[in-house]
Amino acid sequence: MPKIIAFHSFRRSTGKSSLAANTAVICAQQGMRVGLVDLNLESPSLAYTFQLEGQSIPYRINDFLWQNCTIDQAAYDITKHLETIWHTNISGRLTLVPANTQYSDNSHTLKDAYDIKTLNEGLLDLSLAIQPDLLILDTHAGINDDAVFALAVSDVLLILLRPDRQDYQGTAVIVDIARGLEVPQVGLIVNDVPNRFDPADVQREVEAGFGCNVAAVIPFSTDMVGMEHPRVLALEDPQHPIINTLREMISPYISL
Repeated sequence: MPKIIAFHSFRRSTGKSSLAANTAVICAQQGMRVGLVDLNLESPSLAYTFQLEGQSIPYRINDFLWQNCTIDQAAYDITKHLETIWHTNISGRLTLVPANTQYSDNSHTLKDAYDIKTLNEGLLDLSLAIQPDLLILDTHAGINDDAVFALAVSDVLLILLRPDRQDYQGTAVIVDIARGLEVPQVGLIVNDVPNRFDPADVQREVEAGFGCNVAAVIPFSTDMVGMEHPRVLALEDPQHPIINTLREMISPYISL
């Protein structure tokens, strides 16, 4: 199995999916074969982020979880698509397993979507099919069965939080769950930090409070937000400060 990195957060709208997408692109730009899996079944966004609306996507991970297709049928090599849309070259490969909010039939609900065995077997089959160096999972925010399943199969868990007390309290619970699951590596990403805060002070405070490594402190910026689609800065502006921060952040967690 390749290394599996999960992006998770206690609350929604922390920038989790955007950072997962940009990190996947960064790794592909470095020559890695990357699989990016949208496990955010209640509010999936990765197909939208990569401007795949209207493209032929007959199967999504929902169909696999409900046994309507194999996992490789729901996996799409989007490298050429990204190169065409963003007029760039990618030395590696990015394969996306998208999701949607539409149930395959009325008998299915999120609660009976899948279990840990199904997810494990699916990721193994995906690895055999696309031969990735790295799998990145975008999870559903919060503390729920779907998220716990994703955490349980991960080698690295990156937890996003914003600098406010509600996020701190929820993140503490997630860190405890990760420790109980014996996730090998856990890192915190403090996102949308106001410019008046010193990043070094934020890092010290968060690490002391959680007893956990801070992988990155990312200042507040509107540059990740687009009028029609979330911006993929790793494709638009590879030397943007946020992308440089993500590149430094992910480096210790990946290896070819």
